[in-house]
Amino acid sequence: MARVLVGVKRVIDYAVKIRVKPDKSGVVTDGVKHSMNPFDEIAVEEAVRMKEKKIASEIIAVSCGPVRLRKHCEQPWRWEWTEVFT
Repeated sequence: MARVLVGVKRVIDYAVKIRVKPDKSGVVTDGVKHSMNPFDEIAVEEAVRMKEKKIASEIIAVSCGPVRLRKHCEQPWRWEWTEVFT
């Protein structure tokens, strides 16, 4: 059976109104809610379906970023993932 590799990205939550920094160097991220990219959630759901259908034997989530990203990977699908790399 195959292993499924799913890329996961932490983004500013879609429901949050984004504010630009006064110096126009980026967006304000202090105190702003972050969540998993909604498109990555869809990919995870599909990987779980593949595992349920016995097409895949394990699901591996991979992301590049700070350690705090890991909490977004520990959502409802965490028991389905074999490994999480951040």
